[in-house]
Amino acid sequence: FRIPSYDEIVNPTADVVVAAAAADDDDDDEEFEKAEEFERKFNFRFQEPDTEFLKRYPRTIDDSVRRKDDRRKLKRAEKKQRKEFERKQKLEEIKRLKNLKKKEIFDKMKRLKVVAGDEDLPVNIDDLDADFDPKEYDRRMQVIK
Repeated sequence: FRIPSYDEIVNPTADVVVAAAAADDDDDDEEFEKAEEFERKFNFRFQEPDTEFLKRYPRTIDDSVRRKDDRRKLKRAEKKQRKEFERKQKLEEIKRLKNLKKKEIFDKMKRLKVVAGDEDLPVNIDDLDADFDPKEYDRRMQVIK
């Protein structure tokens, strides 16, 4: 808003009159815009602001004070570790039983050799580890006879 000087009021010229009229129009426009803004705010005061923008929130908040609940994750890891331990124990038990069975068979073979009275029987512990071959079996039986 501009205040006119004394000379402009006392001696109005055409330019000054036009400028004053233009200033009045600008003032009217500003007042009209202010009134429009007030009415818009008043009429839409219960509406959500920024409705043209979609609100987005992050899935995880880094600055949150809330404690992370990872009990299920810990239980899964614990169960996995327990299963791995049980599997290793089972494999060790199987290995122990195999060695025990192998020792038992070896002892039986020793007793068989003693009972047969022939220490030079062509039976070997390595034969027990190999797969059964009927042709090889027949050949060895022919040697024993």
